[in-house]
Amino acid sequence: MTAIKLAFVGAPFIGSCLIIIMLLMFRVEKLIPAIKADLEERRKRASA
Repeated sequence: MTAIKLAFVGAPFIGSCLIIIMLLMFRVEKLIPAIKADLEERRKRASA
């Protein structure tokens, strides 16, 4: 019974906690201006 509880409750809980921690550490908002500038530059080069 303990293994079943661990497989259906413990493992998903630990996995969810790890995902939440990784998402909190990854800040996409900081990268958006650089990404937009790069895309705009590529569009200009492609149309020229």
